[in-house]
Amino acid sequence: MTIDPHHGTSAGLARYARRLDPRLIGLAPPRQIRTLAGRLGVALGRIDLRGGTRTFAHAVTVFLFNPNGREAAVFNRPFGARPLALALRQAPPDRPGGA
Repeated sequence: MTIDPHHGTSAGLARYARRLDPRLIGLAPPRQIRTLAGRLGVALGRIDLRGGTRTFAHAVTVFLFNPNGREAAVFNRPFGARPLALALRQAPPDRPGGA
């Protein structure tokens, strides 16, 4: 998910996500991002800087969702490759109809 709609486009994020894993999807439209961030309790916001530049403040959390869109795991810093890889391996396979 990108929180900067001016630099992170839906198409660009989709290409990036597919390079990581074809099962991943990217989320970029601002309304979807605000809705999802609110549901997850993730704080984010734009900070305007001098000279017309900006930066974004946001929580640094990795959420893993199963193929049916349910939250499967949450990771906070420090991130380790082993716990992330284990959670990905343990994520249930896609089941038609969700559950």
